[in-house]
Amino acid sequence: MTAIPILYLAIGRSHPGGYFDAPAGFDQIVQNPSVWQTSIYITLSIAMFNYFGLSVTRYLSATSRATIDTCRTLFIWMTSLALSWETFSWIQVIGFVILVYGTFVYNRVITLPF
Repeated sequence: MTAIPILYLAIGRSHPGGYFDAPAGFDQIVQNPSVWQTSIYITLSIAMFNYFGLSVTRYLSATSRATIDTCRTLFIWMTSLALSWETFSWIQVIGFVILVYGTFVYNRVITLPF
């Protein structure tokens, strides 16, 4: 939050309407109900994810939380496919398999032979 006014003073004032124009960004959020409603939903979603993630870590383990976090990525991808926000790609499936494998190796669920 401290970077917003600093970037506005350093860059935003000289480039009105650009990425760092904080007053214009605030006006766009306030004047567009779908933007601020979505922002509230995203904030609540992140808060719930962090709360439940801490609960899982407290009662199970960090490995369980990492696995659940990986499954969250799959859920978001499946949702975006169902809503037609993107198209199916085998590259993404391969990337997800690599992500899961890397998570399992890092958390020592799978041990490498070397």
